[in-house]
Amino acid sequence: MWYVIQTQTGKEKRTKDLIERMVPSELYSEVRILYYETKRKYQEEWHLEQKTMFPGYLFLITDQIEEIFLYLRKVPELTKVLGYGDDVVPISEKEEAFLTKISGGGNIVEMSYGIQVGDKIIVKEGILKGLESVIRKIDRHKRKALIEIEMLGEIRQVEIGLEITQKL
Repeated sequence: MWYVIQTQTGKEKRTKDLIERMVPSELYSEVRILYYETKRKYQEEWHLEQKTMFPGYLFLITDQIEEIFLYLRKVPELTKVLGYGDDVVPISEKEEAFLTKISGGGNIVEMSYGIQVGDKIIVKEGILKGLESVIRKIDRHKRKALIEIEMLGEIRQVEIGLEITQKL
Protein backbone atom coordinates (compact mmCIF):
# COMPACT_ATOMS: atom_id res chain seq x y z
CA MET A 1 0.00 0.00 0.00
CA TRP A 2 1.12 3.53 -0.77
CA TYR A 3 1.06 6.12 2.02
CA VAL A 4 1.62 9.84 1.46
CA ILE A 5 4.20 11.51 3.70
CA GLN A 6 4.21 15.27 3.90
CA THR A 7 7.53 17.04 4.37
CA GLN A 8 8.99 20.47 3.72
CA THR A 9 8.95 21.53 0.09
CA GLY A 10 12.45 21.35 -1.34
CA LYS A 11 13.60 18.81 1.27
CA GLU A 12 11.99 15.73 -0.28
CA LYS A 13 15.32 14.11 -1.24
CA ARG A 14 16.91 14.77 2.17
CA THR A 15 13.83 13.40 3.96
CA LYS A 16 13.79 10.33 1.70
CA ASP A 17 17.47 9.67 2.47
CA LEU A 18 16.87 10.06 6.22
CA ILE A 19 13.90 7.67 6.17
CA GLU A 20 15.93 5.10 4.23
CA ARG A 21 18.74 5.43 6.76
CA MET A 22 16.64 5.46 9.96
CA VAL A 23 13.76 3.06 9.20
CA PRO A 24 14.64 -0.65 8.91
CA SER A 25 14.37 -1.70 5.26
CA GLU A 26 12.32 -4.80 6.11
CA LEU A 27 9.40 -2.54 7.15
CA TYR A 28 8.87 -1.00 3.70
CA SER A 29 9.56 -1.77 0.08
CA GLU A 30 10.28 1.75 -1.18
CA VAL A 31 10.27 5.46 -0.42
CA ARG A 32 9.40 7.20 -3.67
CA ILE A 33 9.61 10.77 -4.95
CA LEU A 34 7.78 11.23 -8.24
CA TYR A 35 9.44 13.46 -10.83
CA TYR A 36 8.22 14.64 -14.21
CA GLU A 37 10.25 15.47 -17.29
CA THR A 38 9.97 18.88 -18.85
CA LYS A 39 11.98 20.97 -21.25
CA ARG A 40 13.74 24.23 -20.50
CA LYS A 41 15.59 26.47 -22.90
CA TYR A 42 18.96 27.88 -21.99
CA GLN A 43 22.16 28.52 -23.96
CA GLU A 44 19.92 28.65 -27.06
CA GLU A 45 19.03 24.93 -26.76
CA TRP A 46 16.23 22.92 -25.22
CA HIS A 47 17.28 20.67 -22.33
CA LEU A 48 15.30 17.85 -20.70
CA GLU A 49 15.00 18.38 -16.94
CA GLN A 50 13.32 16.59 -14.04
CA LYS A 51 11.14 18.41 -11.52
CA THR A 52 9.30 17.18 -8.43
CA MET A 53 5.74 16.28 -9.37
CA PHE A 54 4.37 16.56 -5.81
CA PRO A 55 6.48 19.20 -4.02
CA GLY A 56 6.49 18.51 -0.29
CA TYR A 57 5.30 14.90 -0.58
CA LEU A 58 6.85 11.42 -0.62
CA PHE A 59 5.22 8.04 -1.15
CA LEU A 60 6.02 5.25 1.29
CA ILE A 61 5.18 1.76 0.06
CA THR A 62 4.55 -0.54 3.03
CA ASP A 63 2.12 -2.89 4.74
CA GLN A 64 3.48 -2.04 8.20
CA ILE A 65 2.66 1.64 8.69
CA GLU A 66 2.09 1.30 12.47
CA GLU A 67 5.64 0.05 13.07
CA ILE A 68 7.07 2.77 10.83
CA PHE A 69 5.39 5.53 12.90
CA LEU A 70 7.84 4.95 15.75
CA TYR A 71 10.80 5.50 13.43
CA LEU A 72 9.29 8.49 11.59
CA ARG A 73 9.08 10.41 14.87
CA LYS A 74 12.89 10.20 15.11
CA VAL A 75 13.50 11.60 11.60
CA PRO A 76 14.82 15.17 12.10
CA GLU A 77 12.86 16.52 9.12
CA LEU A 78 9.12 17.13 9.19
CA THR A 79 7.30 13.90 8.35
CA LYS A 80 3.53 13.59 8.58
CA VAL A 81 1.66 10.61 7.18
CA LEU A 82 -1.55 11.84 5.57
CA GLY A 83 -5.02 10.36 5.75
CA TYR A 84 -8.60 11.33 6.58
CA GLY A 85 -8.87 13.32 9.80
CA ASP A 86 -6.90 11.44 12.46
CA ASP A 87 -6.98 8.16 10.52
CA VAL A 88 -3.91 7.28 8.49
CA VAL A 89 -4.97 5.58 5.28
CA PRO A 90 -3.17 4.62 2.07
CA ILE A 91 -4.11 6.10 -1.25
CA SER A 92 -6.79 4.11 -3.05
CA GLU A 93 -5.97 1.29 -5.44
CA LYS A 94 -7.30 3.45 -8.29
CA GLU A 95 -4.96 6.32 -7.34
CA GLU A 96 -2.03 3.92 -6.94
CA ALA A 97 -2.76 2.36 -10.34
CA PHE A 98 -2.90 5.80 -11.99
CA LEU A 99 0.43 6.90 -10.47
CA THR A 100 2.04 3.59 -11.42
CA LYS A 101 0.69 3.91 -14.97
CA ILE A 102 1.91 7.45 -15.60
CA SER A 103 5.33 6.77 -14.04
CA GLY A 104 5.76 3.46 -15.86
CA GLY A 105 6.28 1.77 -12.48
CA GLY A 106 9.30 3.95 -11.77
CA ASN A 107 9.89 7.41 -10.34
CA ILE A 108 9.83 9.51 -13.51
CA VAL A 109 6.82 10.63 -15.51
CA GLU A 110 8.17 11.01 -19.02
CA MET A 111 7.46 13.90 -21.35
CA SER A 112 4.40 13.68 -23.62
CA TYR A 113 4.03 15.17 -27.10
CA GLY A 114 0.88 16.25 -28.87
CA ILE A 115 -0.84 18.61 -31.25
CA GLN A 116 -3.45 21.30 -30.73
CA VAL A 117 -6.45 21.41 -33.06
CA GLY A 118 -8.43 24.53 -32.16
CA ASP A 119 -9.14 24.20 -28.44
CA LYS A 120 -8.65 20.44 -28.44
CA ILE A 121 -5.41 18.69 -27.44
CA ILE A 122 -4.51 15.38 -29.03
CA VAL A 123 -1.58 13.61 -27.34
CA LYS A 124 0.31 11.57 -29.95
CA GLU A 125 3.09 10.15 -27.77
CA GLY A 126 3.78 9.65 -24.06
CA ILE A 127 1.91 8.81 -20.90
CA LEU A 128 -0.84 11.38 -21.46
CA LYS A 129 -1.92 9.59 -24.64
CA GLY A 130 -5.54 8.66 -24.06
CA LEU A 131 -5.67 10.74 -20.87
CA GLU A 132 -6.45 14.08 -22.50
CA SER A 133 -9.51 14.43 -20.26
CA VAL A 134 -7.35 15.05 -17.16
CA ILE A 135 -5.58 18.05 -18.77
CA ARG A 136 -6.91 21.34 -17.36
CA LYS A 137 -4.44 23.90 -18.69
CA ILE A 138 -1.46 24.03 -21.03
CA ASP A 139 1.54 26.35 -20.98
CA ARG A 140 2.97 25.90 -24.48
CA HIS A 141 5.98 28.14 -23.78
CA LYS A 142 7.08 26.21 -20.69
CA ARG A 143 6.04 22.87 -22.25
CA LYS A 144 3.90 21.88 -19.29
CA ALA A 145 0.34 20.81 -18.68
CA LEU A 146 -1.68 21.14 -15.51
CA ILE A 147 -3.53 17.88 -14.90
CA GLU A 148 -6.17 17.05 -12.33
CA ILE A 149 -5.93 13.87 -10.27
CA GLU A 150 -7.62 12.56 -7.15
CA MET A 151 -5.43 11.98 -4.10
CA LEU A 152 -6.81 10.91 -0.71
CA GLY A 153 -10.30 11.95 -1.73
CA GLU A 154 -9.28 15.44 -2.88
CA ILE A 155 -8.82 16.75 -6.39
CA ARG A 156 -5.26 18.03 -6.87
CA GLN A 157 -3.67 19.80 -9.77
CA VAL A 158 -0.09 18.89 -10.68
CA GLU A 159 2.27 19.87 -13.49
CA ILE A 160 3.48 17.38 -16.04
CA GLY A 161 5.62 17.73 -19.18
CA LEU A 162 3.68 18.18 -22.42
CA GLU A 163 5.11 19.65 -25.60
CA ILE A 164 2.72 20.80 -28.31
CA THR A 165 4.62 20.13 -31.50
CA GLN A 166 2.01 21.49 -33.89
CA LYS A 167 -0.95 23.88 -33.75
CA LEU A 168 -3.66 23.51 -36.37
